[in-house]
Amino acid sequence: MAITAPYELINAAVPISDWVDQRLLNTDTAESYTVPARARYALISADHPIAVRVGGTAVWPAADISDGSGSQYIPSTIQCKVESGRAISMIRASGQATFVTIGLYD
Repeated sequence: MAITAPYELINAAVPISDWVDQRLLNTDTAESYTVPARARYALISADHPIAVRVGGTAVWPAADISDGSGSQYIPSTIQCKVESGRAISMIRASGQATFVTIGLYD
């Protein structure tokens, strides 16, 4: 018996990128990653939760943040539009070393 996927699901499939950068977050300090030229989209994956921020430093808050300067929580994977030359700040959620891959697409 053949199983067919809905048309929308097939169109949503993302190919494996031919440009993948990697980061190993070993400390509780945010690390910066600069989006290379020509990149328009990124598939960011991590083996443990991370927080990211564009245009600032990623942090885990000690109190509520309601001025728009918070970090985006990523439990495992996110697909997003990016701007080349912009810095993405990343910080790990736990004390465990966190492996991050950033697949880029133009």
